[in-house]
Amino acid sequence: KGHLIPPLLRKPTKKPNTGAWQPGEHARFLVGLEAHWREWSLVSEHVRTRTSAQVFSRAKGYFDKLRQERPSAAQKKEANEPWTQEERLRFLLGVETHGCQWDQLAQLMGTRDAE
Repeated sequence: KGHLIPPLLRKPTKKPNTGAWQPGEHARFLVGLEAHWREWSLVSEHVRTRTSAQVFSRAKGYFDKLRQERPSAAQKKEANEPWTQEERLRFLLGVETHGCQWDQLAQLMGTRDAE
């Protein structure tokens, strides 16, 4: 039966990874975070190779990085350009932190104007 379940939906069959996150794990983390936001067990299922506690710790560091780093002026986007994955996550974090205070959200975003 297990061979009929798509790989992304299978439960991990081995112990979770420890140590440095691999690029594939981080990519799955970002997709899972965007899909499930702070539902750590669901994000963990999406990553497949990390526990909920490891995902929570990764998210905390990632959110700290988003709060501290501001995109450069060269990364400024036109209003009609599609948002990047990082911009979408940065926006979710900003709304959670600042609510609808658009000037503060725009400052956190850095790549879009408040208008």
